[in-house]
Amino acid sequence: MPYKSKKQETFLRINKPEVAKKFDKDIKKMKKQGSSDRTNEKQGMEIKGLKDKMKKMKKKNPWLVHVAKVRKANKGMSLKELMKKAKLSYKK
Repeated sequence: MPYKSKKQETFLRINKPEVAKKFDKDIKKMKKQGSSDRTNEKQGMEIKGLKDKMKKMKKKNPWLVHVAKVRKANKGMSLKELMKKAKLSYKK
């Protein structure tokens, strides 16, 4: 965590040298990692979390679920025939 201002840096170096040392270590770490890498990593984690939530929230389309069941039961059938067969047995 870098210093907010020069005044804060001076104050911490005089009154709380332990905190100033920690700040300096944090600044060195940030420079080594590169702030853009940390930002991208954080954004990636947030996006991944949102995708997981969206998957849980999404309702599956009942028609597509039914078609998938019919497809499992009738392997090797063409898609056109499969859809016709699923249409006959589908209940809303």
